[in-house]
Amino acid sequence: MACAFGTPKRHPESGIYWFRKRVPDRLKAIVGKSEIKFSLRTRDPDVARLRNLEAMVEIERAWAGYDITGVDLVTGAAVHIQCKPSGPPRSETRASEQVPLEAVAEAAPVTLRASFESYAQEAELAPATVKRWSPVIDRLVEHLGHDDARRIARTDIAAWKDALLKGGKASRTMRDVYLASVRATLQYAVDQGHLPENPAERVKVRVKKSLHEQEKGFDH
Repeated sequence: MACAFGTPKRHPESGIYWFRKRVPDRLKAIVGKSEIKFSLRTRDPDVARLRNLEAMVEIERAWAGYDITGVDLVTGAAVHIQCKPSGPPRSETRASEQVPLEAVAEAAPVTLRASFESYAQEAELAPATVKRWSPVIDRLVEHLGHDDARRIARTDIAAWKDALLKGGKASRTMRDVYLASVRATLQYAVDQGHLPENPAERVKVRVKKSLHEQEKGFDH
């Protein structure tokens, strides 16, 4: 039997579970969207189910503050009366505090620089690596014209890569330093539940093999 509260959805690439719930037609105008969606910030299915249930209960309570069921005095049929209270109902406030609703999540910026700093600290990167990778993040931000990781698409990373290669950047440096640092930073943001996927994950650089590598491949 299907769970009355639904099941969390697992992202096919990151493996992180997401909460998704359709907004009832009668509440779309008030809620301002047709679907509620946000990361549950875990790859553990048991934890995801628990968080999904808690979020579902909180959201249903919040929506209840906008709904009243009445009776049409002419037909006798039950009708929904939408009423938006002057202040947010207590249950809605609790939902905002306890679960990362999409509206709340979107309000918090996800910047490349902050993500890199957090990643470098948590991964305990060597000072030399931080010194080498930090300017790379700055160059990407300069190329994009913004520091919002949520707005980065795979095509943006590919265009940045092509521009650097055309500018004379060595392909190995592009692969081992530039793409490596950006890919690791964005993957950290994905692992933290801040991004649904890593736009740099599938961007590759074709590196010319050295003579030794060519000879080794020929021997095999």
